Amino acid sequence: MGRHELSFLCLTDKQKLFKAPEKASSVMDALQQRMAKYKDAEEQAKQEGSTSKMKRMGRIVKVEE
Repeated sequence: MGRHELSFLCLTDKQKLFKAPEKASSVMDALQQRMAKYKDAEEQAKQEGSTSKMKRMGRIVKVEE
C-alpha cells in the first residue's frame, strides 16, 4: 500500500491497521511502548523462525532491561 492509498483512513483506523499504541502521555510512557513493541517483534520472530531478527530484537530488549 502506498502512502496516498491510506490517506482516506482516519487516525484511529491507521492505528488499528498498523497496531499502533495510543499516543504516549509522557516520555517514559513512550519508552515503555517502544520496549513492548521490541518484545512483541522478538516473540513474533521466534514464532516465524527468523533467528536473525529474533537475535537483533533480543539484544535491544536485553540492553534496555
